[in-house]
Amino acid sequence: MKKIILSVAVMALSVSAFANVPKRLSSITEVERNSRYATTFGYNDEGKLNKITDDYSTVAIDYSDIANGKLKLTYTANYNEVSTFDITVNELGLATSAIETDDEGDITKWEFYYSDGKLSKITNTSDGDTEYVDLSWQDGLITSYVETESYDPDIETVTFEYSGITNTGKLMLLDEIYGIDLDELQYIALAGYMGEVPRELPIKATMKYESPGERDEIETSTINWETDAEGYPVKLTASDEPSWSTEFVWEEDNADVSSIAADIDGASKFYSIDGRIVDSDASGIVIEKKADGSTVKHIIRK
Repeated sequence: MKKIILSVAVMALSVSAFANVPKRLSSITEVERNSRYATTFGYNDEGKLNKITDDYSTVAIDYSDIANGKLKLTYTANYNEVSTFDITVNELGLATSAIETDDEGDITKWEFYYSDGKLSKITNTSDGDTEYVDLSWQDGLITSYVETESYDPDIETVTFEYSGITNTGKLMLLDEIYGIDLDELQYIALAGYMGEVPRELPIKATMKYESPGERDEIETSTINWETDAEGYPVKLTASDEPSWSTEFVWEEDNADVSSIAADIDGASKFYSIDGRIVDSDASGIVIEKKADGSTVKHIIRK
């Protein structure tokens, strides 16, 4: 089959003309009764997440040294507290470690491990104590994780259930959705540097707390999602916190809509709009993830 590269004239059309062009996250708002706490997301000219702002702080992501496998994240609170995260990214575009330094010089070391492109283990060490999170996946879904600590015998296990709600927006919000505390590093996951994104959104979480000499505690939370007409989540509520809800706002992602050349770099990987791995010459809209972690959207007709 002959590949037809779309012309500049076609690409100049409004992106809204293409029904399947993905959106990107514009803001998240936590709502508690009459109070609202908004977090907004900014992107650079290449469409990469580079600024996260709320009422109390700003997070900036610096990609200037990504060619050398380095990212830098800076957290600045309104009262001048500053923390920096120096992040190492491997040749597959996966964050493997981070050194967090706060404004008092205290250091936390983070390490990230992967299995078949999926985040499988997180460790963070500070003051001689290490916390561990071990994640389990099945069929492209995070099914559970276990949290332990080197100086604490308690064990927390969280399991998830799903019902087929597609993760259309490619949300990799490990804290807000899954309860995994990564500090500001969760934005590196949202930016696409922590492996495969779960293909569905969870609808139930079960938390089991084990402590030696005590009866196990088990809690459950039902997670309700509201989506727009295109399947993007716009609201989350959970049964264990009935006074809280989370609202999501999306915007069209117009960055780097382009044609694709015949001589594709073999180090790149290609995905469909719904996150499936596809061939580089698949027709339609194809997302190319390069070895340096950057992404480019292509429109291909055959």
